[in-house]
Amino acid sequence: MTADVTIVGGGPNGLLLACELRLAGVRPLLLERLHARSEALRANGLVGRWSRP
Repeated sequence: MTADVTIVGGGPNGLLLACELRLAGVRPLLLERLHARSEALRANGLVGRWSRP
């Protein structure tokens, strides 16, 4: 298998980057250490805080 870019980590950022690179014609190789989805909650920082009036 040949790839133009190697991405380590299949979290939200790694997956998004791989998709965007593929749309741009770049061949990404995505490496993830886990064999299955994790049951732990992750990516809690993706949603910004909002304040009450």
